[in-house]
Amino acid sequence: MSDAYPSQAYPQAYPPDLKNPCSCCCSRLSSGVRAMALIEIVFGVLGTLASALNASGVLKKPTPEELTSHVSSAIISIIMLITGIILLNGVNNRSIAACRTWFIVTLIVDVLHLANSIYDVMMNHVFFLMSGVLVGIVVSWYLLYVVHCFIQEIRQYPLGIEMGGGGGMMLPPAQQSFYQPAYPTAMPTSSYSVTYQSSYQAQQDVATSGG
Repeated sequence: MSDAYPSQAYPQAYPPDLKNPCSCCCSRLSSGVRAMALIEIVFGVLGTLASALNASGVLKKPTPEELTSHVSSAIISIIMLITGIILLNGVNNRSIAACRTWFIVTLIVDVLHLANSIYDVMMNHVFFLMSGVLVGIVVSWYLLYVVHCFIQEIRQYPLGIEMGGGGGMMLPPAQQSFYQPAYPTAMPTSSYSVTYQSSYQAQQDVATSGG
């Protein structure tokens, strides 16, 4: 009987048709993206508080130039906080729209920050800082690539990927009807995934044949 029913399980290993840039530290890409979101939220909160404290003049009355810098830093920190919350929501709900929003906003901010950094280096003739700018470019594009890969994972596996023995696994419902598939609308494309409609058809064939 087991041969007549395709297994209704999640992939037990990370599918080879997907890329996991966080494989060195996270077995699941979603864990790496979630860590990114949480770090971004923490830095956003700390940056906003520090900028507000400096701009308020509690510690030292800022000059007009310093005040402008503090306000700019506060705006960047607030954007970071908001995008971090959006990305965390995208990971928890496996939302392509939320992840794409983070990707677009972060790409725009990174490009503007890159242009401003290069301008400062050229105007102040501090070319030795260009190495720091290059490191920032590599890190920024790596984070964008990670989220891009996660978006591709959601498209192919909207229900998630269960890693054998790992925590936070997405399990199928405890009760399933014999004549109804667990997820009739899910159509993953990998050979590691389950085609639930095929399972449903196999069950129907067995039922109609009296098996």
